[in-house]
Amino acid sequence: MWTIKVHNGSKGPITDLSVNVYVTDQVGQPTEDECVPAKGRISIEQLTRDLMGQAMRGGIGAVEDQARRSPLASLFMPNDINLMGLVDSSSMIPDILNLAMPTLRQHMQAMNDTFPTVLPAGQSTAVVYFAAGQGQVQADIKFDDEAGNHWVRLFGQPPVLTE
Repeated sequence: MWTIKVHNGSKGPITDLSVNVYVTDQVGQPTEDECVPAKGRISIEQLTRDLMGQAMRGGIGAVEDQARRSPLASLFMPNDINLMGLVDSSSMIPDILNLAMPTLRQHMQAMNDTFPTVLPAGQSTAVVYFAAGQGQVQADIKFDDEAGNHWVRLFGQPPVLTE
Protein backbone atom coordinates (compact mmCIF):
# COMPACT_ATOMS: atom_id res chain seq x y z
CA MET A 1 0.00 0.00 0.00
CA TRP A 2 1.38 3.35 -1.00
CA THR A 3 -0.09 6.81 -0.49
CA ILE A 4 0.52 9.30 -3.29
CA LYS A 5 -0.08 12.87 -2.17
CA VAL A 6 -0.18 15.99 -4.34
CA HIS A 7 0.10 19.40 -2.68
CA ASN A 8 -0.52 22.69 -4.45
CA GLY A 9 2.00 25.03 -2.83
CA SER A 10 1.24 27.88 -5.20
CA LYS A 11 -0.88 30.97 -4.60
CA GLY A 12 -3.40 29.99 -7.29
CA PRO A 13 -5.30 26.88 -8.34
CA ILE A 14 -3.78 24.25 -10.57
CA THR A 15 -5.91 22.70 -13.30
CA ASP A 16 -5.75 19.74 -15.67
CA LEU A 17 -3.99 17.77 -12.93
CA SER A 18 -2.78 14.41 -14.19
CA VAL A 19 -0.88 11.92 -12.02
CA ASN A 20 0.92 8.89 -13.48
CA VAL A 21 1.66 6.35 -10.74
CA TYR A 22 3.92 3.37 -11.48
CA VAL A 23 6.25 0.79 -9.93
CA THR A 24 10.03 0.92 -10.40
CA ASP A 25 12.75 -1.64 -9.80
CA GLN A 26 15.87 -1.20 -7.62
CA VAL A 27 17.56 1.05 -10.18
CA GLY A 28 14.52 3.24 -10.80
CA GLN A 29 13.35 1.71 -14.07
CA PRO A 30 9.58 1.30 -14.51
CA THR A 31 8.31 -2.28 -14.25
CA GLU A 32 5.20 -3.98 -15.58
CA ASP A 33 3.97 -4.61 -12.01
CA GLU A 34 0.38 -3.67 -11.29
CA CYS A 35 -0.16 -0.33 -9.56
CA VAL A 36 -3.80 0.69 -9.08
CA PRO A 37 -5.90 2.70 -6.62
CA ALA A 38 -6.49 0.53 -3.55
CA LYS A 39 -10.11 1.53 -3.02
CA GLY A 40 -12.23 -1.51 -3.79
CA ARG A 41 -9.15 -3.70 -4.33
CA ILE A 42 -8.48 -4.74 -0.75
CA SER A 43 -10.54 -6.05 2.12
CA ILE A 44 -10.15 -3.65 5.02
CA GLU A 45 -11.12 -6.48 7.37
CA GLN A 46 -8.35 -8.78 6.13
CA LEU A 47 -5.78 -5.99 6.02
CA THR A 48 -6.60 -4.94 9.58
CA ARG A 49 -6.64 -8.53 10.84
CA ASP A 50 -3.21 -9.17 9.28
CA LEU A 51 -1.68 -5.95 10.64
CA MET A 52 -3.10 -6.46 14.12
CA GLY A 53 -1.94 -10.05 14.24
CA GLN A 54 1.58 -9.04 13.21
CA ALA A 55 1.69 -6.24 15.77
CA MET A 56 0.39 -8.42 18.58
CA ARG A 57 2.77 -11.27 17.75
CA GLY A 58 5.68 -8.82 17.70
CA GLY A 59 4.73 -7.28 21.04
CA ILE A 60 4.08 -10.59 22.79
CA GLY A 61 7.23 -12.08 21.27
CA ALA A 62 9.30 -9.25 22.76
CA VAL A 63 7.67 -9.73 26.18
CA GLU A 64 8.26 -13.48 26.04
CA ASP A 65 11.94 -13.00 25.06
CA GLN A 66 12.52 -10.49 27.86
CA ALA A 67 10.79 -12.72 30.41
CA ARG A 68 12.92 -15.72 29.43
CA ARG A 69 16.10 -13.66 30.00
CA SER A 70 15.08 -12.78 33.54
CA PRO A 71 16.95 -14.59 36.33
CA LEU A 72 13.57 -15.46 37.85
CA ALA A 73 12.17 -16.93 34.62
CA SER A 74 12.64 -20.51 35.74
CA LEU A 75 10.57 -19.84 38.85
CA PHE A 76 7.60 -18.22 37.16
CA MET A 77 7.66 -19.28 33.52
CA PRO A 78 7.76 -22.92 32.43
CA ASN A 79 10.12 -23.70 29.55
CA ASP A 80 7.32 -25.12 27.41
CA ILE A 81 5.05 -22.05 27.59
CA ASN A 82 4.25 -20.46 24.25
CA LEU A 83 2.75 -16.99 24.57
CA MET A 84 2.73 -16.63 20.78
CA GLY A 85 0.18 -19.42 20.60
CA LEU A 86 -2.17 -17.27 22.66
CA VAL A 87 -2.20 -14.61 19.94
CA ASP A 88 -2.83 -17.08 17.13
CA SER A 89 -5.75 -18.70 18.95
CA SER A 90 -6.96 -15.56 20.70
CA SER A 91 -10.40 -14.10 20.33
CA MET A 92 -8.97 -10.62 20.99
CA ILE A 93 -8.46 -9.81 17.32
CA PRO A 94 -12.09 -10.45 16.27
CA ASP A 95 -13.33 -8.50 19.30
CA ILE A 96 -11.13 -5.52 18.44
CA LEU A 97 -12.14 -5.76 14.79
CA ASN A 98 -15.83 -5.71 15.71
CA LEU A 99 -15.28 -2.46 17.58
CA ALA A 100 -13.10 -0.82 14.93
CA MET A 101 -14.77 -1.99 11.70
CA PRO A 102 -17.50 0.68 11.42
CA THR A 103 -14.90 3.46 11.61
CA LEU A 104 -12.49 1.65 9.30
CA ARG A 105 -15.26 1.09 6.72
CA GLN A 106 -16.12 4.79 6.81
CA HIS A 107 -12.47 5.69 6.15
CA MET A 108 -12.29 3.14 3.33
CA GLN A 109 -15.43 4.55 1.69
CA ALA A 110 -14.04 8.08 1.98
CA MET A 111 -10.78 7.12 0.24
CA ASN A 112 -10.17 8.78 -3.11
CA ASP A 113 -9.74 6.50 -6.09
CA THR A 114 -8.76 9.31 -8.47
CA PHE A 115 -7.09 12.69 -8.29
CA PRO A 116 -9.21 15.78 -8.95
CA THR A 117 -8.47 17.75 -12.11
CA VAL A 118 -8.48 21.04 -10.16
CA LEU A 119 -6.62 21.61 -6.91
CA PRO A 120 -7.09 24.94 -5.08
CA ALA A 121 -4.13 26.93 -3.75
CA GLY A 122 -2.63 25.49 -0.58
CA GLN A 123 -4.69 22.29 -0.78
CA SER A 124 -3.58 18.65 -0.87
CA THR A 125 -5.14 15.47 -2.15
CA ALA A 126 -4.08 11.84 -1.85
CA VAL A 127 -4.87 8.45 -3.32
CA VAL A 128 -3.81 5.14 -1.75
CA TYR A 129 -2.39 2.66 -4.27
CA PHE A 130 -1.99 -1.09 -4.25
CA ALA A 131 1.20 -2.21 -5.96
CA ALA A 132 2.22 -5.75 -6.78
CA GLY A 133 5.84 -6.82 -6.65
CA GLN A 134 8.78 -5.63 -4.61
CA GLY A 135 9.50 -2.32 -6.30
CA GLN A 136 9.00 1.26 -5.23
CA VAL A 137 5.98 3.32 -6.24
CA GLN A 138 6.69 6.65 -7.92
CA ALA A 139 4.53 9.33 -9.51
CA ASP A 140 4.94 11.93 -12.24
CA ILE A 141 2.62 14.94 -12.20
CA LYS A 142 1.37 17.23 -14.98
CA PHE A 143 -0.70 20.36 -14.41
CA ASP A 144 -1.50 23.87 -15.62
CA ASP A 145 -1.06 26.93 -13.44
CA GLU A 146 -3.58 29.79 -13.17
CA ALA A 147 -1.95 31.57 -16.14
CA GLY A 148 -2.37 28.49 -18.36
CA ASN A 149 1.29 27.47 -18.30
CA HIS A 150 1.93 23.71 -18.56
CA TRP A 151 4.14 22.09 -15.92
CA VAL A 152 5.61 18.61 -15.48
CA ARG A 153 7.06 17.29 -12.24
CA LEU A 154 8.86 13.98 -12.65
CA PHE A 155 9.45 11.90 -9.52
CA GLY A 156 12.19 13.39 -7.35
CA GLN A 157 12.57 16.48 -9.55
CA PRO A 158 11.30 20.06 -9.26
CA PRO A 159 8.47 21.13 -11.60
CA VAL A 160 9.57 22.17 -15.09
CA LEU A 161 7.69 24.60 -17.35
CA THR A 162 6.90 22.93 -20.68
CA GLU A 163 5.79 24.34 -24.02
